[in-house]
Amino acid sequence: MFKGQKTLAALAVSLLFTAPVYAADEGSGEIHFKGEVIEAPCEIHQDDIDKEVELGQVTTSHINQSHHSDAVAVDLR
Repeated sequence: MFKGQKTLAALAVSLLFTAPVYAADEGSGEIHFKGEVIEAPCEIHQDDIDKEVELGQVTTSHINQSHHSDAVAVDLR
């Protein structure tokens, strides 16, 4: 796995741990991930620069019991 992919995956997983804080009212909403890849060891293919990743729904009880959600694979070229 490329360094950029590992960094992106680590960012996505770490943001999932903040879900219980934002889900305190048990309502619904959207999470928009924004950021930049800097000091990339490789080039990212033009088609993968703006990529949407569907994380699905995760209940607060699932997060509270397992402390994480299911992994979502992300492929970058």
